[in-house]
Amino acid sequence: MKKRTLKFTIGAMLCGSVLFTSCIGSFGLTGKLYSWNKKQTKWVDELIFLALCIVPVYEVSLFIDAIILNSIEFWTGSNPVAFQPGESRTVETEAGVYVVTAHEQGNGYTVVKEGEEGSLDLTYDKENNVCYMDKGDGEKIRIK
Repeated sequence: MKKRTLKFTIGAMLCGSVLFTSCIGSFGLTGKLYSWNKKQTKWVDELIFLALCIVPVYEVSLFIDAIILNSIEFWTGSNPVAFQPGESRTVETEAGVYVVTAHEQGNGYTVVKEGEEGSLDLTYDKENNVCYMDKGDGEKIRIK
């Protein structure tokens, strides 16, 4: 009987150490949903917010954040949805391997193909709601 109690206690402590680690996480998905919702006018914001609560979009995003994405963030150190300024990620495609780095100012990304010189800068001008592409020659091409 004592062995069973000891095994149960050890098992409960191990489960508790994983489940109750006090890692809140960044809630990147819910934050992006909320940021998108706030881009409208005051009354439209409220109507969209209420609709997203009734349809349970916010509840689903919170569930995905809490159970899946924040667990990944806890174990790996980065949230798959949140891309922090200065952070780099490697992206493998059929065309090659690219390194994508978020700008420190939080307004765009720099893309570099591994094994090649030069880069591609993508920046977002919040005031004018316009995206620009710069291939490194100084000329900015308007995307949006």
